[in-house]
Amino acid sequence: QPVEELITAAKAKGLTDVEVDQALMYAAAFYGNIGNYKSFGDTKFVPELPAERFKILLTAGGADSGKVEALWEECCARIYSLPPRQRQMGLGSANGISTYFSANCEEC
Repeated sequence: QPVEELITAAKAKGLTDVEVDQALMYAAAFYGNIGNYKSFGDTKFVPELPAERFKILLTAGGADSGKVEALWEECCARIYSLPPRQRQMGLGSANGISTYFSANCEEC
């Protein structure tokens, strides 16, 4: 679906221009960094707009809304979570989070 169609549909569902911009900025940053951690400094970033508003944008498009909602419910909490360990990439529970090393690995 073209982005302009998604934007129009999201605005028809009640999102403001600012909210649409916030969602698109997050998406651009996510794809630009190949994930939700900055490629420099390895710090996590989260969407500026609240989760319930982001969900409106995601379900406004032409994709199967039931499938989109199921995927959203599966990953929403992790997208927005910011406990100390998830705020940056690092090795060991005191330094951050890594999916490269196992959870019990504290040093190399």
